[in-house]
Amino acid sequence: MLIAPCLILLLQDPAPKEIPPPPPEPKTAWELLLQNYDLDSDGIISRQEYSHSDEHWSRLDQNEDGKLEESEIAALAQKGMRGGRRGGRGKRDASSGQKGNTLVAPKEGALAPDFKLQILGELDPKTKTLKSAQLSKYIGEKPVALIFGSYT
Repeated sequence: MLIAPCLILLLQDPAPKEIPPPPPEPKTAWELLLQNYDLDSDGIISRQEYSHSDEHWSRLDQNEDGKLEESEIAALAQKGMRGGRRGGRGKRDASSGQKGNTLVAPKEGALAPDFKLQILGELDPKTKTLKSAQLSKYIGEKPVALIFGSYT
């Protein structure tokens, strides 16, 4: 009879493993790049580690040495993320809307700066100009989702 309890103990799963905490949220573009692409954790991102197109890589790899380093990304941040090649306009601190010297990942729950955008394809019948939408007009009215991306 002692054999049965021993077998049951041997067949049971080991103690559940603890789930490691998530990595800290990146504060800069460089930290975000490291978190996503520095597979060997050496503080440098090689072309082999970076999964995007050659065109995108060439915009980031400013000195064309086949690796990304923090200084290259910092230089891009000073010029604007497009590196001055395609009309970069500088960058803004995502939480305040103010121009800054570093790219900053937006903080969850941060207030968005107010802005006004034209609605393509919708003409105001009185003025015959494009209608516009202003973010602040939706406060308390209905939820708004801001989706950022490239349309080029």
